[in-house]
Amino acid sequence: NPSAVVYLQSMARHDPLWKRFNVVVVEADMRDMKRSMVNVVADIVITELLGSFGDNELSPECIESLYKTGCIRQSCVCIPSHYASYLAPVSSLRLHSE
Repeated sequence: NPSAVVYLQSMARHDPLWKRFNVVVVEADMRDMKRSMVNVVADIVITELLGSFGDNELSPECIESLYKTGCIRQSCVCIPSHYASYLAPVSSLRLHSE
């Protein structure tokens, strides 16, 4: 989401709290990450991997590949740390009447 990246980069540059914790916003596909792309090793990774339908788009494989690059610490916290995909039936009077 390009708009979210611009907002987060602005927060990292201007918000005193973010500056205090040395927040670095990296816009990249995790599958293509290389250690040379960042100048720090991450303690926390916040990612949007669930896609528009929550179909997880290879989420476990992507996060695992990050550990192999050396971009994140072994003790890194990934957010979300877990999730469950499920499908629930939807019922609506309007759907049945049309």
